[in-house]
Amino acid sequence: MIVTVLTAAVAAQAPSTPTAAKDGVFTAAQAERGSDAYATSCAHCHASDLQGDVRKEIPSLAESDFFVRWGNRSLGELFGTITKDMPADQPGSLTPRKSADILAYILSVNGFPPGPAELPADVIRLKAINIGTK
Repeated sequence: MIVTVLTAAVAAQAPSTPTAAKDGVFTAAQAERGSDAYATSCAHCHASDLQGDVRKEIPSLAESDFFVRWGNRSLGELFGTITKDMPADQPGSLTPRKSADILAYILSVNGFPPGPAELPADVIRLKAINIGTK
């Protein structure tokens, strides 16, 4: 009986792990770092406004196009794509930390709110967070 009450009390105090991007999964400072990294590594293809280039088949990372392509997927999937396949002219050249910062920036531009903790640079932890909608 005491163990059950104690376990419930500890669980009530433990911070909840975010399961959706709308739960504030990155910090404003991280998104700012991601903005700089995006400008250096991504904007030459995806454009400074994240709109991509339809003529060159470069997908938009913003607004409805972003949600159609990524809304039903996890942050881990997008993080994996950024880490392994981007930038297209130097795939795999981004560090996991820089990839997480860029992901935070993409989320920020798409209207997701910042939160108290940085987005982890860990694909396993990010797979547990759904992108969804804002």
